[in-house]
Amino acid sequence: MPRGPALPGARAGEVLTAPRVSIVIPVRNDAVALARTLDWLAGLRDMDGAEVIVSAAAEPDATESVVAGLARVLRPGGSTRADLMNGGAAAARGAVLFFLHADSFPPPDALALIEATLADPRAVGGAFEHLFDEPGWSLRAVTLINRLRYRLTRNWYGDQGIFVRAAVFRELGGYRAMRLLEDLDFSRRLKRRGRSVLVRVPLRTSGRRFLARGPWRTLAFCVWLLALDTLRLDTERYAERWRGPADWAPGSAWPRVGLESLLRRYAAREAEDVRPFVVGRRLLDLGAGEGWVTAALARDGAWACAADVGPFARVTVPAGVPYVVYDGGRQPFRDAAFDTTLLLLTLHHCEKPEAVLDEALRVTRARLIVTESVYRNRLDRFWLDLLDGRVNRLRHGGRMPTPGAFRSPDEWRALFESRGLRIVATAWLGGRLERLIHHPMLYVLGR
Repeated sequence: MPRGPALPGARAGEVLTAPRVSIVIPVRNDAVALARTLDWLAGLRDMDGAEVIVSAAAEPDATESVVAGLARVLRPGGSTRADLMNGGAAAARGAVLFFLHADSFPPPDALALIEATLADPRAVGGAFEHLFDEPGWSLRAVTLINRLRYRLTRNWYGDQGIFVRAAVFRELGGYRAMRLLEDLDFSRRLKRRGRSVLVRVPLRTSGRRFLARGPWRTLAFCVWLLALDTLRLDTERYAERWRGPADWAPGSAWPRVGLESLLRRYAAREAEDVRPFVVGRRLLDLGAGEGWVTAALARDGAWACAADVGPFARVTVPAGVPYVVYDGGRQPFRDAAFDTTLLLLTLHHCEKPEAVLDEALRVTRARLIVTESVYRNRLDRFWLDLLDGRVNRLRHGGRMPTPGAFRSPDEWRALFESRGLRIVATAWLGGRLERLIHHPMLYVLGR
């Protein structure tokens, strides 16, 4: 590969020439992957005509120890890829900028391929064919989907190894200050500036992010981001989810956010809803499930006890909060043992809700607090049966312990009054979306 022009300031008899290509690698807490990539780059053909710049985030890491003279290390400030790539490009001396992720491996003749592509004066830049380094049919499928996308749109991702004439990069103002999809944004601007060429030789890149987070789950998240971007809606708020916190290595698994997380959040809201109506210091959470509401109310200083039948019991409450598993018949408590008893989304799971309510009355001195999903028409009833069955099968390993016995608001009111209960207060719970999904209603009942 021919070198660039002589640099100014060379001593007499010495010719210092600029590299033709500057390889810029943004790095954030990724020294292990960087070491592999630098070793690979050392074996590329024509590396005597290139420089390697590692643009590292300011967080302490092991970058310097793995570079070991194989590259120039910069710390330009900022931690987003856009910040780091712009910082590396500002210090680059090459006529061509080649942006490479720290876990990517260009083809052995990548520099010659770039040179041949840019021999066409109409070409301003481009990228390589995408290929995950790891085997596996799911990653191959994701690669095929991605290839279809960028061949139709000519919009490149950063893990394809985007290259561009340095003058054009600076003319375009570099990467915009975006925490997400900065590569897509730059690709769009690049192709408006001139020919943006796909080099149909694969650049291998790690699929660790997809493997750690689940290939299809991660692909779905990418599609979601692309849809938002296409509709010109905000994607920046998802940047932290994609990148992870600043002290994470790239490709770390997402925190577990699934049914358990949703149920925990819902339990926290349930506790907030019922807290103003709790009387006395002794509390029974009947039908406690995982026990999260019990635990939340126990932190208020109440003596709280969780109870549920065997198939529903989830003994996860903190130490010191008792959890009683019983047979669904007579409760193992003395009469009027509790000041307040909670029946939160419980009665519709009971084959004989009247009997359960009678037992709750026996062990309660002052107040019952009931929440129930209610229906107002046949469509509501069908939806509640479908939703409740699905959620509880997920909670209970594929089996639904008891059928749902949903009622309308008037039917619940009639049941409570038939037991001599006085309705102290009623309220619809949740926001607009929650009310649309399962119509939760609160009943505060006095004796």
